[in-house]
Amino acid sequence: MPSESAPGLPAAGNNSATPQRVLSVGQCGFDDSRLARLLGELGLTMDRATDATDASGLLAANRYTLVLVNRVFDADGSSGLALLTRIAATVPTMLVSDLPEAQAQAIAAGALPGFGKSQLHAPRTRECCVSIEMTPRCLNRSVT
Repeated sequence: MPSESAPGLPAAGNNSATPQRVLSVGQCGFDDSRLARLLGELGLTMDRATDATDASGLLAANRYTLVLVNRVFDADGSSGLALLTRIAATVPTMLVSDLPEAQAQAIAAGALPGFGKSQLHAPRTRECCVSIEMTPRCLNRSVT
């Protein structure tokens, strides 16, 4: 799926010509558009995956700064926590959910503290999205 970013904005947090990439998994079209707009404002590009199979293919083919996983995938109703549990050790991952118990499960599975859609434009959410460290350890791990 195509990447999206806000036109004319430089990449946030780095000086390279290639913006850092974020993978959004399982969001509905409306929420994906909101995320893409926010990330674009931060100088990040976003790829979209509808489900775990789509995400696995994109993760195998690309390097991502961050993966944002919806708690329940819009396309098929499957659990985002299952995918998050599988990939959190290989790439920085956050759960997108307003439910505190879901956030606690995601953190216990190795995810970074995430955010809910109601917090999308909160300063903390912006800080979380741009402060992810791109360590070689994260970028070079393979997803199983």
